Amino acid sequence: MLPISVLVATIAMLTGVGGAKFFTPLFLLALRLKPEVAFATALLTQSFGFLSGLFAYASHGKINYALGIRLLVVSIPTSLLASALGRYLPPVFLERTFALVLIILSITIHRDLKQRDSTIDPDRRLSWLGPVTAGLGGSFLGLISVGLGELLTPYFLIVKRYTYPKSIGTAVFIVFFTTLAAAAFHLFSVHSNQSAVAWQQVLDIVIFTIPGVLIGGQIAPWLTMRADAKRMKTFLRYSFVAIGLMMLVHGPA
Repeated sequence: MLPISVLVATIAMLTGVGGAKFFTPLFLLALRLKPEVAFATALLTQSFGFLSGLFAYASHGKINYALGIRLLVVSIPTSLLASALGRYLPPVFLERTFALVLIILSITIHRDLKQRDSTIDPDRRLSWLGPVTAGLGGSFLGLISVGLGELLTPYFLIVKRYTYPKSIGTAVFIVFFTTLAAAAFHLFSVHSNQSAVAWQQVLDIVIFTIPGVLIGGQIAPWLTMRADAKRMKTFLRYSFVAIGLMMLVHGPA
């Protein structure tokens, strides 16, 4: 789990994609954990990975805190509400719907690959779209453990015209605190509904995954600061296609 966690966290911090999407099926299929335990462990692991990335991007001044806080006001409540309602909604429909959204976003990023001046922050451009994106992404995060960073990153890149590092850094800031809230909700569910054995399973796994994602969370920002913006956007586009296809083929985690 340690080397796998380093790799997953590096990819997550390079793209803003939630690492829980990779961890959850691994915990379910390889470690055969109960779904609620797997989901809580994946979100807890993801929280530490995004915390590591948050410090790295913050140290380089690549986070818009004012905008991030405004969007957190929307993303946290929607993620908690969706977490509570998740058991009543069909996961197959949700995952496949989001998979199609990712593929559509990859096409949008492809059309936007010609880099324009991204040093200007057009705060008034489609300002209503930010809260809508945060609400939709927070809902997906609460329902299927993925979705917030994947929707926010293209918004920052294409609508706000941020640089690639600033887009990822601001997305990481929002995803971290939203994931932390969702993880706390699911861990409380584990505490309420599961035995001490379930808690021991969580601890036995995170003792290896958390150090891995802390390392990966430092590697990715270092790469992002040194990579060509056009190449990073191309990498993001292909990552979205790959994740979307994986979700379409394999169904819910």
